Amino acid sequence: MNAPTRTAAALVLGLCLLAGCGSAGTDESNATGGTAASIVFPPPNAYTLGETIMVRGVVDDATDVTGVTIAGTPAVSDDGFATWTAEAPLANVLTVRVSTPAGSEEGEARAVTREEPDIAGYPGAPRAYDPGAGLIYELNESDDLISIATTTGARRFVLRRARDTFQGDESMAVDPATGLLYVMDTPGLGVRIQVVNPTDGTAQLLSMSGDAQGPDFPERGSRDQQLLFDPVGQRLIALFHDNAANILVAFAVTLDSGVRALLATGSERPGDILAAALRPGTSQILIREDGNVAYIGTSGVSVDHGVMPSIS
Repeated sequence: MNAPTRTAAALVLGLCLLAGCGSAGTDESNATGGTAASIVFPPPNAYTLGETIMVRGVVDDATDVTGVTIAGTPAVSDDGFATWTAEAPLANVLTVRVSTPAGSEEGEARAVTREEPDIAGYPGAPRAYDPGAGLIYELNESDDLISIATTTGARRFVLRRARDTFQGDESMAVDPATGLLYVMDTPGLGVRIQVVNPTDGTAQLLSMSGDAQGPDFPERGSRDQQLLFDPVGQRLIALFHDNAANILVAFAVTLDSGVRALLATGSERPGDILAAALRPGTSQILIREDGNVAYIGTSGVSVDHGVMPSIS
C-alpha cells in the first residue's frame, strides 16, 4: 500500500472511530452495554415442583431498556424494567435477555431442577401450621424446610439443606397475618430465633442468647422447648424446661425487634414438654407435660396434675 493510500485508510478509520461505522454483517446481539440483568429469585441451584416458575430480577441501568425475557418469556414491570417478574416455563437453565433499541444482551442464568421434596417420616419432626395459607411447614429427614398444602397435598421446598441455617433442636411458629415463619433453634448451648420468609427462603436473626435484648434464654433445653405465636398479644412465646433449674420458663418475644421479657417461671418440677398451645382468643398458654398440665397466665405458672381439662 503506497503512502497516499495508507493516509486515506487512516483518515477513514479515524472518522469511523469518531462517528461510528457499521456494516450489514455487524452482530448487535450484545450491543446494550451497561444494562446487565440479574436474577433475584429463584436462588442458585433451586428446586421446584411446578411446570413453571416465577422469576424476579433487576436491571442495573434500565434507561433504554424496552423489554426483558426469561427463557423466552416476556417479563412485566411497572418501573421501566428496573425490576421485573416473569412466570417462565421450567427449564434446566433460566437465562435473562435484555432488549434496547441498540440490540439485546444476555444476562444472568440460573439452574433450576424440578423435584418434589420428601415429607418427614417421623412424628416428632418440627412443624408449624399456617391456617390462612393452608400450609404445613416441616423439617424433613433430608434437613429441608418444606411446605405442604393441606387441600392438595402439594409439596415444595422453602429452604434446601436447612441444617446450614438451623442447628440443634428446632421449634416453629407462623404469623398467619404475614405468613412469616419463626424458627427457634439451639446452636451450641444457646437459643436463637430466626424469621423466615417462605416466599424466597431467606432467614434473618430476630433474637439470640447473649444479645442483650432482655433476660437471657436458658441454656439449650434439649427437646423440652416450644415456640408459639400469640395473635392476641402479637408476639412470640418461647417455652423451655430449664434443665439446670428444673423449672418451666416462658419468654415473650416482640416480632419487630426481638426484645425478650420473662413471662413466667414455675416452681414445680415439670416433666418433658410434649405439646403447647394457646387457648383460642386469649393469651393463656396450655402446656402438656409428662403427667402434668401446666397453665401460664399473667400471675405465673400453676400445675394441675393428671387431668387434661377441656378447652372451650
